[in-house]
Amino acid sequence: MTEIRHLSFDELTTQQLYDILVLRQRVFMIEQQRYYLDCDGLDQIALHFAAYEGEKTLRLFARVTA
Repeated sequence: MTEIRHLSFDELTTQQLYDILVLRQRVFMIEQQRYYLDCDGLDQIALHFAAYEGEKTLRLFARVTA
């Protein structure tokens, strides 16, 4: 069964934040060879969605606008 969570930046635990950063480095920097500064100030104003199913993880990023 797939578990889906959505959290604001302030709701993330240090372990969840670490897992997000590791996943982003694997996908964007290593697999897609996109080399850019990942810490761009948008995480603090975003909702973070993560879907977990066994060893598979999907992360979606949604920017919150007023």
